[in-house]
Amino acid sequence: PFGLLLFPPTENAIPQEDTISNPVEKITLTQALKSLHVTAINLGRHEFLIGARNVFQGDVMEILFMNQIFEAEVLAVTATQIEFFDHKRQESGVLIHGLMRSLTWKPLQKRAAETRLAGKIAPMETITPRKP
Repeated sequence: PFGLLLFPPTENAIPQEDTISNPVEKITLTQALKSLHVTAINLGRHEFLIGARNVFQGDVMEILFMNQIFEAEVLAVTATQIEFFDHKRQESGVLIHGLMRSLTWKPLQKRAAETRLAGKIAPMETITPRKP
C-alpha cells in the first residue's frame, strides 16, 4: 500500500531506528504483600489470618500481583510484622500489619469495676494448652 513494498528484500531494506523501550519498574515482593489484608494474628501459634484462611510460619503462599506470581514462604510472625522470602526470586519482603499496637488491655478487675458486674467476677488461672 502507498507504493511501498510490504516485504522488501534485504538489500533494499529501509533502515529503522532502534526503538528505545521505557524502563519497566520491577515489582517487589513487598509491593505484592501490601495487597494482602491480614485480619488476625496468633503469636502463640505463629499464625495469621488472611480473610478466613489461616497461614502458619513455614507455609508457602502463591501471590498473584500485577500478572506476576510470587511464591512467598512465611519466615516469622511477630507482633508488628510478618517476614517472607521468595526462593525463586531470592527476594525477602515484610508485611507490616500493626494489629497488636491497636489493642489496649484493661485488667479484669478494672473492667468489672466499670460495669455492674463489680464484685461478681473472680480472676481465673490461665489455661496452658496441651501439646499433641
